[in-house]
Amino acid sequence: MSEILSVRQVAELLSTTPQSVRNQISRKREGISVPPSFRLGARRVWLREAAMAWLRERAGVAAPPRTRLGRPTKIEQIERRRAAPDDASTQLSREPSGA
Repeated sequence: MSEILSVRQVAELLSTTPQSVRNQISRKREGISVPPSFRLGARRVWLREAAMAWLRERAGVAAPPRTRLGRPTKIEQIERRRAAPDDASTQLSREPSGA
């Protein structure tokens, strides 16, 4: 039978705090940020084999890039303008039809 791990032990495996593990579970991120667990009475527990398999599976998966919240920086705004199609120049080059 596999060894049963507590929240503290799983936090040590993930190099994080027990409260962080609890937060991820309450945010419904179980299986994404923390290994899938089950309840044993009132306790949240993990099987060591399942937690280690989850870690091995996640070892090759890169975390998605984080997006900044809020207004883009001036550099980001300039880069977006350069990457966007130049619609303003085509509109200015047209001759007015009624003149």
